Amino acid sequence: MREIKFRAWDGEQMIAPCNLWDRDDSPIEWLNNLPYPDSILMQYTGLKDKNGKEIYERDLFWWNWLGSPILREVEFHNGCFIGRDIEHIVPMEHLGDFPLKEIEVIGNIYENPELLKETKG
Repeated sequence: MREIKFRAWDGEQMIAPCNLWDRDDSPIEWLNNLPYPDSILMQYTGLKDKNGKEIYERDLFWWNWLGSPILREVEFHNGCFIGRDIEHIVPMEHLGDFPLKEIEVIGNIYENPELLKETKG
């Protein structure tokens, strides 16, 4: 069974991951105590990259496709986590289909928006 964890972006900083079911307070209390009511929640995929880093929604990672590195963004789509191609060169794929030993999380869309700009020219 996959560990259910979330992290949150409050508009300025990433709030540390939290296993909502392994807390003294309830998950609702944790959610209600986020610094900003509009904080964006990102769920843990249950997977780790080649360096052992946990992979969350909205993380960015490089993956080599036919020898060319392609930047992917982790999204939750139709009930599963996918790796969406930022440049729309190749179709999105189920995150579990990627060889995890080849994936390296390099940031996320909130803390590292410059990574998205670099790929779009």
